[in-house]
Amino acid sequence: MKELYGIDVTTVKNNDDFDSVSYETKKISEEKREEIDSAVIDAYAADEKAELPLALRIARWICAALVLVTVAGIIRNIGDLSLSQMFKNAPWLFVSALITGLAWIVLTVLAQRKKKEFESSGELEKVSEDVNGVMEESRRMLSIPDGAVNIDAFTYKYKSKEGENKIIETLMGHYMTVSNYVFVENGCFCIADAYSRFDIRFSDLKSIDIVNKRMYMSEWIKEEPFTDEAYKDFVYPKEDNLGRIWLRSYCVLRFTLQGDEFAFRFPTYELATIQSLTGLRAENAE
Repeated sequence: MKELYGIDVTTVKNNDDFDSVSYETKKISEEKREEIDSAVIDAYAADEKAELPLALRIARWICAALVLVTVAGIIRNIGDLSLSQMFKNAPWLFVSALITGLAWIVLTVLAQRKKKEFESSGELEKVSEDVNGVMEESRRMLSIPDGAVNIDAFTYKYKSKEGENKIIETLMGHYMTVSNYVFVENGCFCIADAYSRFDIRFSDLKSIDIVNKRMYMSEWIKEEPFTDEAYKDFVYPKEDNLGRIWLRSYCVLRFTLQGDEFAFRFPTYELATIQSLTGLRAENAE
């Protein structure tokens, strides 16, 4: 089975092409693709300006982790020893926790200040306008209608073994979260991104599976926060200690395209939209 937005690295480790290359119903020109890529790179560069340098971000994460480890150790021993006894036995532990805690506070304040300064500079607005401009032109080239629904979906690398596609976990998560459009047109269920469009005949839609396995996302790209009431049944309410957002499950839409079997993976909070447009009803999968 192929993956619509998956990259097969089973035999070619440096492969960076989706399985769906050459299966597109429509795609934009190479010139327009380069223009979009350039705008997106500029947007990421602008985001970096709103953040602390990488070394300081890492230092902030380390400080937070050290404080959490220290506090957890104190709580674990508080039934056997008093705070004064623990301080007498290991004063360096309390001093290091105080220092790293203060360092975390200072770095957090600096990060918030840097973000506010960038947001007030006007650069973010200009970059957003540039990205929105190229994206709107892409929509016109791909004939994506105004009524198309914007959903989150996943891209990823995988290896195939014994007929099963195993998603490769990276530091960014199991999946990269991306934005897609879905809509119905000319008897087809259509999926599109900024570069290409796939028209899938309703007769070629097979099933939707709910996979009840936890997984974490690369980033949250919805305008509403992941803590919003609408997502409480699908997303864990807090990030973990590494700042990762965990989903309770995910979904797989299975279909055929030009005679080949494909899978399209997306978060469970988008299931209602996919069911409404395809007419399929989800089934549970292990």
